[in-house]
Amino acid sequence: MSEFRRLEFHLTYTCPQACVFCSEEDRMAAFKDHPVSLREAADALALKRREGFDHVTFTGGEPTIYPRFDQLLRFAKRIGYKTYVTTNGNTLAFDKFARKTLPYLDEICFSVHGHDAKTHDGATGDAGSFALLERALAMIDREPPEPYVLINFVVTPVNVAALPATLRFVTRFKKVKHFLVSNLASEGGGKHHYRELAVPLTRIAAEVPELVRLAKKTGTVLRFFGVPTCILGEGHEAYANDFQWSPRATIERKRDAAGRVGLVEIRGWTPTRGRVQTGKCTPCVYNKLCPGLFERYNDEFGDAELAPIVEGKVRQGLGRGLPLKADEEHAFWLKPAG
Repeated sequence: MSEFRRLEFHLTYTCPQACVFCSEEDRMAAFKDHPVSLREAADALALKRREGFDHVTFTGGEPTIYPRFDQLLRFAKRIGYKTYVTTNGNTLAFDKFARKTLPYLDEICFSVHGHDAKTHDGATGDAGSFALLERALAMIDREPPEPYVLINFVVTPVNVAALPATLRFVTRFKKVKHFLVSNLASEGGGKHHYRELAVPLTRIAAEVPELVRLAKKTGTVLRFFGVPTCILGEGHEAYANDFQWSPRATIERKRDAAGRVGLVEIRGWTPTRGRVQTGKCTPCVYNKLCPGLFERYNDEFGDAELAPIVEGKVRQGLGRGLPLKADEEHAFWLKPAG
């Protein structure tokens, strides 16, 4: 069986929100006039299922606004996929849509960027988005399906102090099981506004002990994306999302050399995503497992904050680990005529 079982499908290139840090900003601008057809999506899902993929993440843009999203979910379930959606949650706030889709969703990841309307709506640029998000979380708590609910929180200077309050807010909802703290990636809006949006690594580190305490108290899985292991501190290595990574293929829009628009598959072996190791990483016991810090961060601010863990052995039970390996473009489907 191939190592590749997880599929990430960029289903839409539109979103009603305008997060200043949105990693998909450039792709949405490039392909908003090239929506993925239902035929393309179904054909790709069927092909990858025959190759052994059995888990699909629908992302975007905002995937829940995809026309006939519920129909595509039912198809994915029928051919044997475990389904996952990343969403701002606003569409799931409405009873009719939620009841059509929740029975076919195994996992839901909500983008939450604050504990109140001022903080969250300020991040999304969408007044009222926090109220709809809260309504969606309450709706899922009431409905009989039992999806695994995750939260993704992108850290910025505006909301970093709200991390503990946001964890307390989301864990009021009984189906929330997982809280992911995402360090800003230099992609899309995050790339265009990186210097003003990137949070010092030591500032993120300052929040780790309280977040760990709250996660243990509430029984919530806590993970950090894009944060070097040493920044989390010795004893907190298991909270690095790097150690939970599994190989996956991403399907997204691309133009070929002739300018034709289709779907490309990119296979990611490890969670490198623009991260690099520096000379300070060499003596660290995790230097074969941790991808380091974001290259853009190193270019802008340097690596002085890194504090390599140089004594002892790699902690046991840290998942599959790496080794580090570059992504590969694997296949291409042209957009069907019509």
